[in-house]
Amino acid sequence: MLGEDSRARLPAPRWPWLRVWSVDGGRDFWCGARVIRLIQLALGFSLAVAVGRLNGQTVFGTTRTDLVTVDVTTGTTANVGALSLPADSYFITLTWQPVEGKLYGLVYTVVSNVVTNHFLAKIDPATGSTTTMATFGALSSNLLFEGLTYVPNLGVLVASRSQVSNNSLTQDLVTLSTSGVATLLVTTSPAIDNDTIVYDSHRSALYGIDPNGVNVLRSINLVTGAYTDVGPGIATIGALAYSPFTDRLYGISYASNDHALYVMDPSNAALLATLTTSGSQLTALAVAIPEPAEWAVLVAIAGGAIATCRSKRRVV
Repeated sequence: MLGEDSRARLPAPRWPWLRVWSVDGGRDFWCGARVIRLIQLALGFSLAVAVGRLNGQTVFGTTRTDLVTVDVTTGTTANVGALSLPADSYFITLTWQPVEGKLYGLVYTVVSNVVTNHFLAKIDPATGSTTTMATFGALSSNLLFEGLTYVPNLGVLVASRSQVSNNSLTQDLVTLSTSGVATLLVTTSPAIDNDTIVYDSHRSALYGIDPNGVNVLRSINLVTGAYTDVGPGIATIGALAYSPFTDRLYGISYASNDHALYVMDPSNAALLATLTTSGSQLTALAVAIPEPAEWAVLVAIAGGAIATCRSKRRVV
């Protein structure tokens, strides 16, 4: 084992802060090259994460049949897998649920321009496999869910909903559990039919657009239901997604055979670019947000370094 003078034979680290003191008999030792390597791995992983967040964000889209990824710099789409949906059904909105690492969306079944059913569905982003979570019924039931987004500050899905009662139309925002249980959050005032909603995590703002009314991008207060116009929207936007990595809104058109992909500034709704998507027309968009699990890797690496320092012993 190490003697009292054995420290002199151990190489000193290049950086003094790598010195770790042992609680065993008051002796100290140097962590050495192994710990330096672990720290290099941690730094390398951090750099890879940072580069991925800037250049490798995953934007998902749905067509009437498939889940695709979308390159928001070129408009190019790549197929992920087939969506297992009933006939005449398609996603009208999509959002990323970071806790599960899954996509959630609202699906409409439309026959002869009539919504005969609508339901909440979950998508596996690796395969496109679709699971129905809750069924809400037809439009004739006087209730229709329209927009859907995940609000991290609340930790839940938030949906925009329209209800007809005694010939009176009410629009509100509800929290929506992954099993489809709706709880009133706030009634929008004045009533606005937000067919599309999306949450901006950078500004802690919920945006809405009503493509059937005055096409403006509006910020909705989640406490009072009041809204503030941000700027003029795009006349044919049918779905929105927000990227916290680029601080941009991405929108697609609901017009028939329109492959436009709009890039917008969320601070003023200014149109920055219009791209053309490849493949089939998109019906919904969502930006995947990496899980905090990536930071668990860094913690594990750091823990390995500490464990190495505390347990390493040299035999001479």
